[in-house]
Amino acid sequence: MRRATRASCWVAAIVCALALLCLVRWRVQCRRSLEQACLETHRRFLEAVEKGRAEEAYSLMVSDYRRVCTVSDFQRIMGRYAWGEYKRFRCLRMWKQKGRWNCEVGYRNAAGFFVGTIYQYELESGEWRFTGLTRSCVD
Repeated sequence: MRRATRASCWVAAIVCALALLCLVRWRVQCRRSLEQACLETHRRFLEAVEKGRAEEAYSLMVSDYRRVCTVSDFQRIMGRYAWGEYKRFRCLRMWKQKGRWNCEVGYRNAAGFFVGTIYQYELESGEWRFTGLTRSCVD
């Protein structure tokens, strides 16, 4: 039986390190694309609300929310809130819970503090949907 040379061990270590680096980079890119898709859904939601297109905004809600809230109820609720300027929002946190991806969207002020409302989204059937859950935040 042939013993591995020192050079072959180094080659194997380098190949393993490169494979690990590629895997990490791929995961980061997947996460970034998820974040961008979530921010796009948030932009579409706020734009629909801002322009009074209740049906479009309602279609971006998770199915659990749509089961308990009708379009007319949603339209009434929608008019009560100041939703914020969507251009300033960023993905603050993304996590996986019970096999489902979740994302919180909000923005930081010039000093770096979280301010305003933070919106929670859920990945449902490959599309980001607003859960209806929000929190007010001032750090």
